[in-house]
Amino acid sequence: MSDTHTTNRFEYGAKIILYVLAAFLPLAFIPYPIGVEFGREALFTILVALAAILWLLSVLTKGELRFSYSALPLAAFLFLLVSGVATVLSKAPALSFSLADATAEKYTTLLLGVVLMCLLAGVFRSREDAGVFAVVLLAAGAVSALATAIQLLFKIPLFTYLNIPNAGIDFNVVGTLNALALFYLVLFLVALAFVVSPGFMKWNRWFRAFLAVSALLLLLNLFLIHFRTAWIVLLGSMVVLFALQFLRARMHGASLEKAFDWRYWTILGLLVVSVVMLLVNRPLLARDVPIEAHPSFSATWNITLASFKEGVLRVLFGTGPGTFGLDWSLYRDPSINQSVFWNLRFDQGFSWLATVLATSGVLGFISLLAFLGIAAFLFLTAMIHRFDEGAGATASPQAGSGELAHGLLLAFLGLLFASFIYPANFSLLLLFFAASGLLLVVLGRPAGDAMPDWLPDLWAIRTHTIRFLSPWAVFLSSLMVVFLLAIGVVVLYSETGILRVAFAQEAGVRLLNEGKIDEAIAQFERAADVSPNNFLVRNNLAQVRGQKIRTLIQRASAGENVQQEFQQAVSDAIGDARRATELYPVEAVLWRNLGGLYELILPFIPGAERFAFASYQKAAELDPKNPLVYVEWGRAGLTYADALLLRANQGAPAERENLIQNRTRILNDVALTLQKAAAAKPDLAQAHFMLAQTAIRLGDVKAAIAATENAKLAAPFDIGVAFQLGLLYYQTNDLDRAQAEFARAVSLNENYSNARYFLGLIYDRKGVKDRSIEEFVKIEALNPDNQEVKKILTNLRSGRGALDGIVPPAPPPERRAETPVRENTSGRR
Repeated sequence: MSDTHTTNRFEYGAKIILYVLAAFLPLAFIPYPIGVEFGREALFTILVALAAILWLLSVLTKGELRFSYSALPLAAFLFLLVSGVATVLSKAPALSFSLADATAEKYTTLLLGVVLMCLLAGVFRSREDAGVFAVVLLAAGAVSALATAIQLLFKIPLFTYLNIPNAGIDFNVVGTLNALALFYLVLFLVALAFVVSPGFMKWNRWFRAFLAVSALLLLLNLFLIHFRTAWIVLLGSMVVLFALQFLRARMHGASLEKAFDWRYWTILGLLVVSVVMLLVNRPLLARDVPIEAHPSFSATWNITLASFKEGVLRVLFGTGPGTFGLDWSLYRDPSINQSVFWNLRFDQGFSWLATVLATSGVLGFISLLAFLGIAAFLFLTAMIHRFDEGAGATASPQAGSGELAHGLLLAFLGLLFASFIYPANFSLLLLFFAASGLLLVVLGRPAGDAMPDWLPDLWAIRTHTIRFLSPWAVFLSSLMVVFLLAIGVVVLYSETGILRVAFAQEAGVRLLNEGKIDEAIAQFERAADVSPNNFLVRNNLAQVRGQKIRTLIQRASAGENVQQEFQQAVSDAIGDARRATELYPVEAVLWRNLGGLYELILPFIPGAERFAFASYQKAAELDPKNPLVYVEWGRAGLTYADALLLRANQGAPAERENLIQNRTRILNDVALTLQKAAAAKPDLAQAHFMLAQTAIRLGDVKAAIAATENAKLAAPFDIGVAFQLGLLYYQTNDLDRAQAEFARAVSLNENYSNARYFLGLIYDRKGVKDRSIEEFVKIEALNPDNQEVKKILTNLRSGRGALDGIVPPAPPPERRAETPVRENTSGRR
C-alpha cells in the first residue's frame, strides 16, 4: 500500500468526522441524564480530537503540512495565550480551565474552538469541501428548526420521547430559546446568501427547494421565538448583505437599475421586517417557557470595576475565565435583592466581550477584540478583492466571490455582532470558529497569487504547504507530530474519564432517589476515584454522605445503636466537604455545605458549632450580599442554643447557669446575624421567622412585638415587618391582630406563601373553613411539590383541622427551625 493512499485515507477520515460534527451541531446530544451541554461538550471534544489525530497521521505519513497563513491564526493563538495566563492567575485555576458552569467561558472551550478552526482550514482543501460542510450543517439545522416549530406551535414536547426528563416545549440542544434563535439566524444567513445569489435559478430544483424550505423554517422560528437581539443582528446583517450585493453589481459593471431585482427587494424586505419586529414588544405566541435573564451592561461594568480594585493583575488578566459568578457574589449591587433575581447567581455578564473584560482583564479583552477585528478585516478585504478580480477580463475560476463565501461571511459577522450584545454560548462559539475556519478555506489563495501592493502578505489569506525533505526536517517534524498525537490521545482518555464520572454520578443520584444510600455512595466514590481532584465530585459525595448521616440519626432516635457507623459517616462526609473547600476555597456554596454538615452533627458532637460558625462566616465573606447565608448561619446558632438548653436541663446546677448565660449570648449573636439577612432582603420570610423564634427563646416576646410595631410605624409598606409582626402576634395567640398583619403582607405581595400559610391557619382556628381552603389552594398553586400543603387541604376538605395528623408528630409551624413553605430560592444563571 502506497504512502499516498494511506495519507488520503487518514485525511479522508478526518474530513468525514468534521462532516459528522456539522450534522451533530444543531441536533446531537447524549440521551442520558448527565446534562445536555455537558454531554455535547464531551461529544464535540471527542470528535475534534479524533479528527486532529487523523489529520496529524496524514501529515506524518505524507511528510508535508498544508496550512492557512495569515494574521488570523496568530491573533487566535495570542488570545489563547493571554487567556491561558489568565487561567493560571485565576482565583480558581481548575474552574477556569475546565470546571466552570458557564461552559463557553472556560479555557478548554476556547481551545476547542481554535483547534476546530485550524482543523477546518487544514483538512479541507477546496471550496467544495467547505460547501459540503455548510450544506450538511444547513440540513441538520432545518431538521432542528422543524422540531422546534412543532414544539412551539403545537405545544408538543418532542424530546420527552428521547429520554430527556422534564423536557418542555422550549427544550433544545443549543441552550436557551434565545441562544437557539441566534443559532437559527446564523444558519438562515447562510441559506439566504445561497437563495439571493445570481446562480440560484441555475441549480438543481431539488437543491433550490431544499435551500428555500430550510430558509423558511429557520425564519419561521425567528418569528416564533421573537428574540430582540436576533432581530438586531439580522438588521445589521441585511445592511452588510445589501452593500455586498450592490458592490458586486457595481464592480462587475452591471446596470444598477437592471440589477436591482427581486434579490435586493428580498434583502430590503427582511431589513424592514427586522425594524418592525424590534418595535413589537409582546411575543407572537403565548409560551409557557422560562425567561432568560442576564445582567445589564451597567451591572456588568460595575462588577468589572469592583474586581479591578483587587490589584494590577486583576486589571491586566482579570479574575480568570469562567469566574464571573464569583465576582457577582462578591460585588453585585445590594438593590438586586429587592428584585425577582435576588437569589440568581449570574455566571456570565451582559455579553461575551463584556464578560471577558472582567474575567480575562484588559489584555484578554484587547486580544479578543484584536482577533475579531483582524478576522473581520481579513475576510472583508479578501471578499472585496475577489469582487475586483471578478470584474476583470482575465479573472480565474477561483476569483468569483461565490454564494458560499457570502453566506459564511454573513454568519461570521452575525456572530461577531452578537458577541457585543449577548453572552457566549457553547454551540454559538463552535459555530463562530467553524465559520472562521471555513472562510479561511473559501477565501484562501495559493502562495503565489498576486495581491494588491498596499496589502502586506500577513494581511492576506494564503495557503502554504511545507514539505519535510531533509533528514533533520523529517526527524523534528516527526517528533512534533508524535508529541501532538500524544496530546490528542490524552484528550480522548480524559474525555472518557469525564464521561465515566458523569455516568457514575447519575447512577448515584438515581440510587439515592430510590432510597439506596449505600449503593449511591459507592457510585459517587467511584466517580471520586476517577477524578480525585474535582471539587464538584467531592462536594456531591459529601452531600450524599450527609444524607446517610440523617438516616443514621433517625435510626438512633428509634433506639438503634449506630454509634460506630455514625462516627465513620461523619468522618467521611466532613473529609470530603473539607477537601472540596481546599480544592475550590473561593466558592461560598461549598463553605455553606460544609457548615450545613457541621450543623447537622452539632447536637451530637461537642465543638462542632465552632466549625459550623467558621464555615458560614467564610461563606458570608465570599457572598456578603446573599441573605440566605446569614439565615443558615442563624439557623445553626438556634440549633446550638437548643442543644445548650438541653444540656443545661440535664446538667448539674453549678454548670447550668454558665450554660444558660452562654445560650443567651449565642441567641443575641443569632439575632444580630438574622438582622443582617433582614437588612439585605427585608421581605425574606425565613429571616423574620427565625428572628421571631429567637425572640421566643430569649423570653422577650413583648419587647420584640414593641420593637416590630415601631418598625412598622417607620416602614408601613415593609412586607418583612408585616410578616414578622403577624408571626409574633400569632405566637402570643393574638389571632385578630395576627390576621390583620398577614393579610397586609399578602396585600403587598400576593405570592407571599408563608403569610398565606399562617393566614389559612388563622381562618381554620376561627372556623372559617372556606377562607382557609382558599388560602391553601393558592399556596399549592405556588408550591405544587409541598406535601404538607396537600395534606392540609385534604384535612380541610374532610372537615378536620388543618394540622390534624401533622402536629404532632411535627412541631407546630410557629416553633419550627424553618418556614413551613420555601419561597422561591432558585439558584444561578
